[in-house]
Amino acid sequence: MVWTFSWDIMSGIYLLHKLESKPLIMTAILENLTMPERTPEETVNANIEAYNARDIAAFIATYAPEAKFCKLDGTVLLADRAAIEGFHKPMFETVPSGRCAIPQRVVMGNFVVDHEHLTMDGRPDMHVMLISEVRDGLIVRASYSPL
Repeated sequence: MVWTFSWDIMSGIYLLHKLESKPLIMTAILENLTMPERTPEETVNANIEAYNARDIAAFIATYAPEAKFCKLDGTVLLADRAAIEGFHKPMFETVPSGRCAIPQRVVMGNFVVDHEHLTMDGRPDMHVMLISEVRDGLIVRASYSPL
């Protein structure tokens, strides 16, 4: 008898299947197994890849629902994921060639500190420092300062 595993993304559990002459038949559900979460660096990389692809859904999916977008001094500019989406969505639509490159990065525990080089459709390049705090595979706080 041959068994295979699959990940059910909707329920967040692994499924165990028995291979027979017919299509796969689910025969058991193994609970308490979870997919490993992304590392903080993987989460921030996914965020930048989505930013560069101008994929607002994938970009927003890297933020926790209660995520904050702040100045480095702590001033909250965008108070949750919906506000972050509301700010970025028009920019993604009106500046389709905007890109972010990371010339320097430091990763310390749950924090990713990036020097971001932003280019946007003939506008002057911007350089910012962005500190992303990641918990459970999602960005919970992004704090920036122009360089």
